[in-house]
Formats: sequence, C-alpha cells, structure tokens
Amino acid sequence: MSHDHGLQMERYVGATRASQRLAGHPKSTGFTAVRLISSGLGSEMTAPIPVEDTYIVSLQIERIGRHELWKGGKLSNALPYEQNSINIVHLAEEPRILLPDPFDCLQLHLTGDALKSFAEDNHDRHVTGFDVTPGEINEVIANLGRALLPALAGSNTASGLYVDQLIFGMLNELTARYGDRGPRRSDEVDLSPAQIRAAQEMLVSEQGNQIGLVDLAREFEIPLSSFTAAFRAATGMTPNQWVRRYRLDLAQELLLTTELALRDIAARCGFADQAHLSRAFVAGVGMTPSVWRRNR
Repeated sequence: MSHDHGLQMERYVGATRASQRLAGHPKSTGFTAVRLISSGLGSEMTAPIPVEDTYIVSLQIERIGRHELWKGGKLSNALPYEQNSINIVHLAEEPRILLPDPFDCLQLHLTGDALKSFAEDNHDRHVTGFDVTPGEINEVIANLGRALLPALAGSNTASGLYVDQLIFGMLNELTARYGDRGPRRSDEVDLSPAQIRAAQEMLVSEQGNQIGLVDLAREFEIPLSSFTAAFRAATGMTPNQWVRRYRLDLAQELLLTTELALRDIAARCGFADQAHLSRAFVAGVGMTPSVWRRNR
C-alpha cells in the first residue's frame, strides 16, 4: 500500500465514502491521510489485510459504540471508541475488525521506514513503534485532524504547506508522546540569509503550490523540524505564515498601483479565486480588498 492506500482501506473495511490526500509534495511517499465513512459493515469481520510494515493511526470523528478488534486471530479490544479517541494498529499484527455500527474516522497511514526517518529527523531518536492505550482521547491530534478534514474533502484553498503542517503536527505528537524511543542525539541547524532567500524564492515560484515542507528540508539537507524552526527564527513566521503574508503584501501593492480587477489580482498572488483573496484579506488586514482600495 502507498499512494492508493486509502482506496485499499476503503475496500477492506467496506467504507461507503473515502477521501484521501498524500502529505507533502506529490512525489512524497510514506505518509497518507484518509477519511473513511460507512453506515456499518454488518455481522461479518473485515477481510484480512496484507501483512506489511505499516501503521494505521485512527482518529474517531464520531463515536463507535460496538466493535471488535482482533490481532493474529485473538480478540484485542472490544471497548467503545469515543469521539476524538485514537488507536494505532500495526499491519504486521494481522488485524481484523468487526464494525456493525456506522463509523466516521480519519486515518494516518505511515510505513515503518517513514516513521523511522521522521523520528530520527525530528526527534533525533530511533522509534521502533508506538505504545498507546486503545481509545485514548488526544485533543491535540483531534484538533489537528479535524482541521485537515476540509482538505480531504477537496478544498482548493488548502495549500500544500498548510496540509504538511497539520500532518507534521499530528506525527510530531504521535512520535513524541507514544513512540518507543531509543537514545537521543543532538544537533542544531541554522539557515544562512542566502538559504532563507532561496527558500522564500522556492515558496513563491510558479511551482510554489506544489512544494511542501519535506521538499524544502530536503533541498537544504536538514531535518524537517530543524528547517521549520530555523525559518521561524529568521523570519518570525512559519513558511505557511510567510507565504500568506507575502501574498497579502503583493495584493496590497497591486491594489495601490494598478487598476486590475480583484479576480486578476487573486490569480497573480496565488489565491484560489477572488473569494479566497477576500477571506484572506479580511483575516490579515481587517477589511475587504475593495474597501481597502477605496480608502487609499
């Protein structure tokens, strides 16, 4: 499973509706987010899922009253899953599930290699798995996961950087709180002014909407969390915040110096449409672009 992991999970659990988005740049692999919704699977167990080194992290968007989780042919858990509760299953455990009631969950799928790389790059530790109590409520993961749902539903206003930061936050919480960790190593990374300028040029290039945090970190050959921290230290903002500020500044300049229509300004500044520009402008400036232009 990889890019089509969400479609395969839809088949295994019989979900009636599934939507997915791969974290980071389209070429990135290892992390997938998928929302699975179903009216219930009846009295039959799910089909066997192929054994592999992949973790399934499930966040319950709605409560599941009745279910049974079996691992390796033995009952593992039959307690209800409350709203905002999480569970983590390793596909090497040969899980099968009985889900007679409706369910709605957000899942993160991450390969063992991806987990290892993420933990070493961002926590300076080797993580070999997770230790979490099934059904534990985690508000951090719940809030980040719910913020991700519009992107999974196909919202064209959610940038790749925004999606990256949400999934990065979820993975960071998972590995920091639940990861089985080994020895820690320490190193700090700074970005030079030239590297910051290069990163900013990448973010606002024609390919900027296709560039994710993973790609920026790889470009400068530093851990993802180190890149984000160094960028914030140099600019006072995360990459996503900096892009929003850049687009607003450019929009203000065009509003002052040209007679371009708002839809054309939105297109030039990288907004999805005029409505997207207006929402961002109100959030960042406190008024609509039209009012701001008239007042200048």
